[in-house]
Amino acid sequence: MVSDIHADIEALNAILPVIDAQNVDKIICLGDMVGYYTNPNECLEIIEQREMVCIAGNHDRGAVLLKALNRFGKGARLAMPWTQKHLTPKSKLFLEQLPVTKIVDDSFMMVHSSLDPHPDTDFYIRSEQDALPTFNALLQEPSNIKICFFGHTHHPLLYEYNNGEIRKITETTTFLNPSCYYLINPGSVGQSRDYDDRASFAIYDTQVQTISFFRVAYDRTSCLQKAKKAGILYKKSGLSKQWKNMKMFAKESYPVFYGFVRNIVRSVVPFE
Repeated sequence: MVSDIHADIEALNAILPVIDAQNVDKIICLGDMVGYYTNPNECLEIIEQREMVCIAGNHDRGAVLLKALNRFGKGARLAMPWTQKHLTPKSKLFLEQLPVTKIVDDSFMMVHSSLDPHPDTDFYIRSEQDALPTFNALLQEPSNIKICFFGHTHHPLLYEYNNGEIRKITETTTFLNPSCYYLINPGSVGQSRDYDDRASFAIYDTQVQTISFFRVAYDRTSCLQKAKKAGILYKKSGLSKQWKNMKMFAKESYPVFYGFVRNIVRSVVPFE
């Protein structure tokens, strides 16, 4: 399982040998193959050559004018016109034809952000509270599928739903309980946001029912240098780290209030 490659060819090339060493049957891509960085066509060519099973993310849809730019953050808006200009006709056609959800082998569901309120609304699942609406949607799924893979947050995450209770699991490898429901995020290949710059992906072993998370170091400097040269490398203000620390404190100390305020802000502030 891979997600959020974001045109980072260095990261994609770094993870593929590691994935191949695991003898996987297929590679699943949960969207956002383009955006932010400078090798969208090269990444899409590899994705097509590898016959990855793909869905569209918000950046993929924005790149082919299927999503308005006012729904993106500053960094994404900076890079999107460059991406739109440099995509080949073949790449555009590939992105235009991608669905926003997909069921694979009658075994699991794919979505980029969340199933609720709608797969194309770009809602972020970052907590147990955020996960509940998508779990509710999964519970009502006619196919009786119990596993949904998602991306979008750029954080490797696993949530388990068991008889109305949701818990976050942080182990590197997790055995899946057949009586439980799961939301699983493999993290981001090309732009990790969990204070670990290495590329992230996951392996779902359908035989023994395990999820294993992997991290791979890569030449991130080259990717950033190319983005800087193209004029699309977004530099956040010096307050960003302080703001992140404040948010983390509020989330851990006042989780209910934090979730309430965050949902109000997200209803009026553009998504990334």
